[in-house]
Amino acid sequence: EEEEDDDDLEGLEDEEEEDGDGDACPAGCEASLYDQVCELREKRADLEDALAELTKTSEALKKERDAMSKKDKAVDTALKQVEAEIQSFQTFKQQRLNEINVVVALKMHQIKCLVDGK
Repeated sequence: EEEEDDDDLEGLEDEEEEDGDGDACPAGCEASLYDQVCELREKRADLEDALAELTKTSEALKKERDAMSKKDKAVDTALKQVEAEIQSFQTFKQQRLNEINVVVALKMHQIKCLVDGK
């Protein structure tokens, strides 16, 4: 049945194109049915336009997301490198601080002598 309906609709479209007047109801067709078909065609055209716009927007957003993803990876790489450099500097700084000789004054009760670990 659907194929027959599609064939009928295609036939109507062909007749409209031949007549050159899209608003004329073809012979043997009810005017209300023809009006409904016209309204449905308009809705379909509007929906197709909206779908095309949404598809275009979606593609643009995907491209933007991909670009942001690449930037995110680059920033993460740079961050890891900077963190490694900071850690290396902190280690170097601590090593240099450990080389400084410091004099500490102790009182006698702070000193213990251990013999054989006791």
